Amino acid sequence: MDIKSNIFNSLEFDEVVRIADNDALKIYISKEHQTSRGISSARFFNKLSFNELIKNTPFIEDMQEMLAILEKAYAHPVDIEFTVNFIDNQHYRINLLQCRPFKVTQEIQQVETPLHVENKDIIIKSKGPIIGQPTIKHIDRIIYVSPSHYGKMSMSDRYMVARLIGEITNQDANTNLLLIGPGRWGSSIPALGIPVSFSEIKNASVLCEIAEMHEGLVPDISFGTHFFNDLIEMRILYMATYRQKDQYFLNEQILSGTPNKLNYFLQGADRWEDVIRVIDQKDVFPENRISTFVNIVTQEAIIYLD
Repeated sequence: MDIKSNIFNSLEFDEVVRIADNDALKIYISKEHQTSRGISSARFFNKLSFNELIKNTPFIEDMQEMLAILEKAYAHPVDIEFTVNFIDNQHYRINLLQCRPFKVTQEIQQVETPLHVENKDIIIKSKGPIIGQPTIKHIDRIIYVSPSHYGKMSMSDRYMVARLIGEITNQDANTNLLLIGPGRWGSSIPALGIPVSFSEIKNASVLCEIAEMHEGLVPDISFGTHFFNDLIEMRILYMATYRQKDQYFLNEQILSGTPNKLNYFLQGADRWEDVIRVIDQKDVFPENRISTFVNIVTQEAIIYLD
């Protein structure tokens, strides 16, 4: 954040170090030779690393002690979010922001991969991360938020998309619902995902994040951390998919090329039809089921036409 210019700016880390006047930055820096076409020059540049933090401070031991205390208090291993503020390159304060116990609600079962699923029938394929044990075998409805259209929207329109999704999902709590969208479901920053509250997606059966927003941004996925305990307790399956990675697949032909029932659920929602697509299995695939295969042990998931 460029406070002097009041803008967000992107700079190489080496340039940031040269601008910033902060002794604590040394904790994150390693010096490396400038290399060009395999030839090392005399110039050094600053590379972001945590080598000094790990080797020359008690940070690791402090974190181990903190986690052990929290695990004992919760009677479960815990997932935490924290910040570290450095006074100088030796003294720091750790701030615990969130703490969530890991819970397993049921036995993890080994399942067999479905046979003879053709690529044209696969809707989503994921090789992880996958969190939660599935409790359903079939999907009744898909809500798909198009990354290419969502990525071009204003921030206010992105908030509106989140509200509309909540209206749709809360109309029928007995439907097996698959939500697919770009970036992080539940992000407080609309540029990084869809800013829904948990109450707006609590009726979902499967939540899928696409690591894609637009050409200039590939957002990090959340690994389900925004609603981790809620997902586990409500038995909502979380998965992620990437377009450009092997063993992942997203069938744009099915998701964008089939009839959209958005107006059936939200009268007068025509302007949102490009970004929010509602696909009903009974209407679009009356002779097929949308089936789910999930193996949490091997981190493998396929949602497909059966």
